[in-house]
Order: sequence, then structure tokens, then C-alpha cells
Amino acid sequence: MSFVQTVASELFGLFVDDGSLAIGILVLVAAIAGLQYAGVIAPAITGVAVFAGLVLLLLENVLRHARSRQ
Repeated sequence: MSFVQTVASELFGLFVDDGSLAIGILVLVAAIAGLQYAGVIAPAITGVAVFAGLVLLLLENVLRHARSRQ
């Protein structure tokens, strides 16, 4: 059973390296989808909002990781 658990853990690690980044991405996409569904954000702006949000999440993650290495 430990072999299966090890393989599953390694596969999970390939796709989710940082849990907080993955959760942030899911929350961002869900929030923007909800706002678009409610009519708050125009469909043409949705892509820009997702891109900007992902850039900000990645920047925050990189800065947090860099501070923890000092």
C-alpha cells in the first residue's frame, strides 16, 4: 500500500507544487466566473481579469517564496 501512496503523492506533487497558489487560482477563477454570471463583468473583460489575477497571484507567490529563502 505504501507504493501506491508514494506514487499518488508524487503525481499530486507534479501538478500541485504549492497548495496556496493552487487554491488561489481556483478561488480567482470561481470569483470571476461568478461575477460574469451575475453580469457584473462583461464577457470581453473576463479574459483580461483572469490574466491580471493570475499574474498578481504568481507575483505574490514568487515574492513570498523569495522572502522565505533569505
